[in-house]
Formats: sequence, structure tokens, C-alpha cells
Amino acid sequence: MKLKEKDYGYIIAFLVLLLIGLFTFYYGSDNSQIVSYLGFAGTITSLILAVVALIYTFYQSTTSINQVQKITEASEKLNQAIGGFQEVQSQMSISLEAMKHVSYQVSDMQNQISASVDSIVQVSQQVSEMDNKVSQVVSGISKTESPNSTDTDTITYDEIVKILQRCSIDGLLCLLLGIFQSRSPKKDLTLRSIIEELNSKHALSLSREYYFGFLVGFTGTKLIKGLSKNNEQFSVEFTKTEELTRAVLQMIEIQHSKAPQYIDKIRTAFSTYYEVKV
Repeated sequence: MKLKEKDYGYIIAFLVLLLIGLFTFYYGSDNSQIVSYLGFAGTITSLILAVVALIYTFYQSTTSINQVQKITEASEKLNQAIGGFQEVQSQMSISLEAMKHVSYQVSDMQNQISASVDSIVQVSQQVSEMDNKVSQVVSGISKTESPNSTDTDTITYDEIVKILQRCSIDGLLCLLLGIFQSRSPKKDLTLRSIIEELNSKHALSLSREYYFGFLVGFTGTKLIKGLSKNNEQFSVEFTKTEELTRAVLQMIEIQHSKAPQYIDKIRTAFSTYYEVKV
């Protein structure tokens, strides 16, 4: 069992009283010397109490030093914990800034994706509109087939003009491109490459899909007997080349007043590109 500090004090006081009692009993028989003995006993008692006080003071000092050391260690640990907390707080601040930056990047990415989706939707709509226009052109041209005879040799110039009257300005210019290609062919070139080169060199906006779709539809008039596929070398063979050429030029002159700059720009581009006049 561990004794407390006050228990040590009681034990020491009891022992001191016991020593005084024994000393008095042993030397108290001689009354003449009892006074001197009591004085001597008081002196001894004072010395003993002084030694006890010194021992107790030393014990208290040692205990205080231990407590101070414990308090110091606790203070150091507390300071370390505070430093660690500050470091964690700093890391959390950096993480929050990084999360904000990532949030901004995600927001920008979402905006870019939305813009891309909108662009894809617009392109899809434009392609759909282009397909509808090509279908309308093909449908309209297929109906222009000569009602009198399926023999192209019997088609007259007036009948060709009547067929071309139903064509738009772009359709007439498309036929003009085919006439240029038939007279001065650009060898080993597809319709796509020819259209792209014309657009880039002369700042045009010709549509390869429209031109090919129109020529395919125009084959229903029996005035075209040979047309290459879309991904092959571009070639057109007409059945009545001279009559068709005159009729196309005549209709272009008639339509010239509606879009003079547009028509002149494209005719000039064709003549420059093929290095021949029609």
C-alpha cells in the first residue's frame, strides 16, 4: 500500500514523541537532573524537527520539480499539437484553393461541351436541310423528263430550254461546271477536290453535296449519259452537248439580272480554273 505525505508526517511525529517519552522515563528518576534533561531533550527534539523539516522541504522541492517538468512536457506537446493543427489548417486552405480551381475548370469544360453540343446540333440541322434541298432538286429534275419521247435524239433545243427553266441559278451553274469539265477535264481529280480548290482559290462557297446531287438528279432528263461516282475521278458525258451548252448559257443570261455579281464571280472562277471559255 502506498503511503501519502501526511502519513509520513504522522509516523515521524509519533516516533519523535515516543523517543521523548522513553528518554523522560529513563532519565526522569533523578529529579535534580530532570530540568537539564528536559532542556537537552528539547534541544534534541529541535534538531530532529529541523532535520525532518529539511527532509520534508527537499521532498517537496523534488515533487515540485517533477511537476514542473511534467507541466513543461505537457506544454511542449501542446505546442506541437498546435503546430500540427496549423499545418493541417494550411494544407486544408491549399486543398480548398485547388478544389476551387478544379471547380472553375470543370465549369469551363461544361461550357465547352455545351458549346460543342450546340455546334453539332447546328451542323446536324444544316446537313438535314441540305439533304432536303438535294432531295427537292432531285425530285424536281426527275419530273422534267421529256414527255414526248425517251429517245434523246428527238429532244429539241426548245425542250431543253423548257427543262432548264425549272432549274435554279445554282443548278445552271452546276451544269456549267460539268460542261467545263467535259471540255477541259481536270484529270485524276474528284468533284470534292475540284470544289475545294475552287472555293479556296476564288473565295467561293460551293457545295460538293449539292452539285453532285443535282447532277445525279439531272440524269433523269436523259441529257446526261455518263456520270462518275462521288468518290471517283469527276467526269460528265452529255448526250446533246452543244444544244445543252447554248441553252445553259441562255438561261444564265436570263437569270443574270437576279444575281449579277454572284454569277459573274463563279463564271470567271470556272474559266480561270479550266483555262478555257465556254
